[in-house]
Amino acid sequence: MFASLGRALAKLCQAIFLLGVAGFFAVIGMGVVIWVQVHVGDTSELQKSRILARMNEETTIYFADRKRPIGSFFEGLHRR
Repeated sequence: MFASLGRALAKLCQAIFLLGVAGFFAVIGMGVVIWVQVHVGDTSELQKSRILARMNEETTIYFADRKRPIGSFFEGLHRR
Protein backbone atom coordinates (compact mmCIF):
# COMPACT_ATOMS: atom_id res chain seq x y z
CA MET A 1 0.00 0.00 0.00
CA PHE A 2 2.71 2.47 0.99
CA ALA A 3 4.88 1.47 -1.96
CA SER A 4 2.20 2.47 -4.49
CA LEU A 5 1.62 5.71 -2.58
CA GLY A 6 5.36 6.41 -2.71
CA ARG A 7 5.49 5.83 -6.46
CA ALA A 8 2.48 8.09 -7.01
CA LEU A 9 4.08 10.80 -4.87
CA ALA A 10 7.34 10.44 -6.78
CA LYS A 11 5.53 10.79 -10.12
CA LEU A 12 3.66 13.85 -8.81
CA CYS A 13 6.91 15.45 -7.67
CA GLN A 14 8.50 14.67 -11.01
CA ALA A 15 5.58 16.26 -12.90
CA ILE A 16 5.68 19.38 -10.70
CA PHE A 17 9.44 19.65 -11.24
CA LEU A 18 9.11 19.32 -15.02
CA LEU A 19 6.33 21.92 -15.12
CA GLY A 20 8.51 24.25 -13.07
CA VAL A 21 11.45 23.80 -15.43
CA ALA A 22 9.22 24.35 -18.47
CA GLY A 23 7.73 27.47 -16.84
CA PHE A 24 11.19 28.80 -16.04
CA PHE A 25 12.32 28.45 -19.65
CA ALA A 26 9.04 29.97 -20.89
CA VAL A 27 9.64 33.05 -18.72
CA ILE A 28 13.24 33.28 -19.95
CA GLY A 29 12.01 33.03 -23.55
CA MET A 30 9.43 35.77 -23.05
CA GLY A 31 12.11 37.95 -21.47
CA VAL A 32 14.36 37.47 -24.48
CA VAL A 33 11.53 38.36 -26.88
CA ILE A 34 10.69 41.51 -24.91
CA TRP A 35 14.36 42.52 -24.74
CA VAL A 36 14.78 42.08 -28.49
CA GLN A 37 11.61 44.07 -29.22
CA VAL A 38 12.75 46.93 -26.97
CA HIS A 39 16.43 47.10 -27.89
CA VAL A 40 16.53 45.88 -31.48
CA GLY A 41 12.96 46.51 -32.67
CA ASP A 42 11.70 49.07 -35.16
CA THR A 43 11.49 52.53 -33.56
CA SER A 44 10.24 54.43 -36.61
CA GLU A 45 6.76 54.63 -35.05
CA LEU A 46 8.21 56.67 -32.18
CA GLN A 47 9.68 59.51 -34.24
CA LYS A 48 8.17 62.91 -33.46
CA SER A 49 7.25 63.63 -37.09
CA ARG A 50 5.39 60.30 -37.34
CA ILE A 51 3.48 60.94 -34.10
CA LEU A 52 2.47 64.45 -35.21
CA ALA A 53 1.33 63.12 -38.59
CA ARG A 54 -0.88 60.56 -36.83
CA MET A 55 -2.32 63.22 -34.55
CA ASN A 56 -3.25 65.40 -37.52
CA GLU A 57 -5.22 62.65 -39.28
CA GLU A 58 -8.99 62.80 -39.30
CA THR A 59 -11.00 59.77 -38.30
CA THR A 60 -14.51 59.59 -39.72
CA ILE A 61 -17.15 58.15 -37.39
CA TYR A 62 -20.15 56.36 -38.94
CA PHE A 63 -23.58 55.29 -37.76
CA ALA A 64 -24.18 51.57 -37.18
CA ASP A 65 -25.05 51.09 -40.88
CA ARG A 66 -21.46 52.08 -41.74
CA LYS A 67 -22.67 54.31 -44.57
CA ARG A 68 -23.86 57.58 -43.02
CA PRO A 69 -21.10 59.60 -41.33
CA ILE A 70 -21.76 61.19 -37.95
CA GLY A 71 -18.69 63.38 -38.08
CA SER A 72 -14.98 63.00 -37.50
CA PHE A 73 -12.45 63.34 -34.75
CA PHE A 74 -10.02 66.21 -35.20
CA GLU A 75 -12.06 68.02 -37.80
CA GLY A 76 -11.46 71.78 -38.23
CA LEU A 77 -13.12 72.54 -34.88
CA HIS A 78 -10.38 70.73 -32.95
CA ARG A 79 -7.31 71.93 -34.84
CA ARG A 80 -4.90 74.51 -33.45
